[in-house]
Amino acid sequence: MISRAVDISDPALAGYVRDRIGFCSEERLLVIFCGPANSYLLDEEMGIGGPDTVRLTSASLFRRALTVGAQGILLAHNHPSGVCSPSEADKRATDELAGLADKLQIALLDHLIVTPSKIYSMRAGGHFQ
Repeated sequence: MISRAVDISDPALAGYVRDRIGFCSEERLLVIFCGPANSYLLDEEMGIGGPDTVRLTSASLFRRALTVGAQGILLAHNHPSGVCSPSEADKRATDELAGLADKLQIALLDHLIVTPSKIYSMRAGGHFQ
């Protein structure tokens, strides 16, 4: 559990995300919902898939974000393959979700790709602004 503001550069956040989903044998999507000033509201696993895909509808993601009053969301999903880089599908999904988040005035803080040994930030990688 996170007890302070969500800071994507915080090693404790990286450790928490890695512990939650980094070692799973199937892809899982963890969503961290944030309030004002990126304060932690809650986190939920919102998708479980197979070894190389996870499914989540944008409607269910943003419905939940609006229900909990989130002003920001951080997405994280694991790559059981150990390859810590975004696939083309990851890039497309992130672009779509960033656009929808913007329309709903919800900040997409980042989309992290998680493996047991590394975490890749799609924001830092320049995949969205």
